[in-house]
Amino acid sequence: MSQLQRVEDQTELKCDADKFFEIWAHKPFLVPKMCPNKIQKAELNEGECWDRVGAVITWNYVIDEVGERAIVKTKIEELNDENRCVRYSHLGGKIVEKYYKETLISKIQ
Repeated sequence: MSQLQRVEDQTELKCDADKFFEIWAHKPFLVPKMCPNKIQKAELNEGECWDRVGAVITWNYVIDEVGERAIVKTKIEELNDENRCVRYSHLGGKIVEKYYKETLISKIQ
């Protein structure tokens, strides 16, 4: 039996929410420059632009709790500037597949 899981999170920002949305929705290539100790690399694998529905991005990051390096491949499923919403589906990658059997959906709102 397959299982679909959804994860949403809230966090307090030390920056303007509009700037945070702008980075994640339109300039995800800047994320490794903003937090290099957490995310080392972001690479556009499919699509012409970073900020288009259907773009596939691979992220190299470190899991804080265990210090383990991980990779996750994501696809932009929804991008709504009016509601400041970007939705990624996680296609897989080291660690993600260890914990989730099916697609994991994250939403930044």
